Amino acid sequence: MEATKFIVNLTILFLFFQTYGASSSNTMIKASSNVTCIQRERQTLLLFRKGFTKQSKWLSPWTGLECCGWRGVRCDTRTGHVVSLNLCSNGINSTIPVWLSNLTRLVHLELFNNSFHGGIPDSIGNLSSLSTIDLQWNQLSGPIPDSIGNLSSLSTIDLSFNQLSGRIPDSIGTLSSLSYMDLSDNQLSGPIPDSIGNLSSLSHMDLSLNQLSGRIPPSLGGLSSLTYLFLSGNELNGSVPESIGLLTSLQYLLLTDNKLSGPIPDSI
Repeated sequence: MEATKFIVNLTILFLFFQTYGASSSNTMIKASSNVTCIQRERQTLLLFRKGFTKQSKWLSPWTGLECCGWRGVRCDTRTGHVVSLNLCSNGINSTIPVWLSNLTRLVHLELFNNSFHGGIPDSIGNLSSLSTIDLQWNQLSGPIPDSIGNLSSLSTIDLSFNQLSGRIPDSIGTLSSLSYMDLSDNQLSGPIPDSIGNLSSLSHMDLSLNQLSGRIPPSLGGLSSLTYLFLSGNELNGSVPESIGLLTSLQYLLLTDNKLSGPIPDSI
């Protein structure tokens, strides 16, 4: 009889610990999934907002310790790092600060359709995880920084409808993952760099409505994935290169309003 009671008690004890253990484990899993934002990154966002000349009601909920819940901010659910900053169409009048590079795991930077002015900081090249840069429809000026070539994960860059000037940096030709590039409606000058011909993943390139000069580089024939090529509204001269016929995926080609001369190549 005593042996039977002992076995029964032992069984109850085993079931208790098994149930408690499972409950405790679930609690730990739940706790580990409640990732909070990195406080250094939270401070960076608050400093960024502090520089806005026009404070937006849209960003008024940017309070408290948990920045991962703020509008326009998205964090990695495992690490708590900010991975997306989307402040588009928000009427923001500000510069893009150097310290934005503190958001070291940022993947998507979307600030389009605002009044951002000043230059694109060189420190943007430190955001090595960036996949998307969309700064179109602002008032940005100055050159595109050479450091842009450090962004090896970049697939989309849109800097259109700004006041950017200077040359397109040669370093842009190192962006092997780039599939979409729009630098149109700026004041960019000088030649189209030969290095752009290295962008074998590029499917859309718009350099129209700038002040680009010189010849269309034959290296563009290496853009085997290109479907859109817009070069209109520049000061390009010389003939259209025969290598344009190598673009077997091309669907749209705009070369209007330039100073081109010579025959249309047979390769087209």
